[in-house]
Amino acid sequence: MFKYFIPDYVFDGIFGIPEDFFEKLDIRAVIFDIDNTLVKDGYPVPDEKTKEYIYSLRKKGIAVAIASNNNEDRVKIFVEAFDCDLAYSFKSGKPKKSSLATVLNTFRQQPSHIALVGDQILTDVIAANLNGIVSVYVKPIDTKIENAFFVLKRIAEKPFLGIYDLKHRKG
Repeated sequence: MFKYFIPDYVFDGIFGIPEDFFEKLDIRAVIFDIDNTLVKDGYPVPDEKTKEYIYSLRKKGIAVAIASNNNEDRVKIFVEAFDCDLAYSFKSGKPKKSSLATVLNTFRQQPSHIALVGDQILTDVIAANLNGIVSVYVKPIDTKIENAFFVLKRIAEKPFLGIYDLKHRKG
């Protein structure tokens, strides 16, 4: 049961993911969360650095999609800021297994060739692991503005990040 709470990989943020990381794992499609993963919570559109990151993945032949628990307007405005078509789902319902069905169906890839990148274990990592895809946890961009609900979620996530660290400790 707890295996679903442990990410496959942990990075300081999307820009901490090594440039060749997805290629080395033969990842052909990546699903991203929005808030505190690609942008600070509530930022309506991606900044230029984030856009370039997504474009660089696409130039390498890696498909990109967005899966968010946010409402349609929030997600649509964010996705439309890119100068390319990105598959997306809103009100996804992460961590339910079915939460990724919409974007997974657009990829037509085996689960082992798909990754989900997000800042929450209790939604993103669990959803990825339930679907058998690679789970990539990135530390949230900014936790200072999070409400009490998110503060409690971050506290609940700490033991699972500790288990990840123990499993991957070099020594």
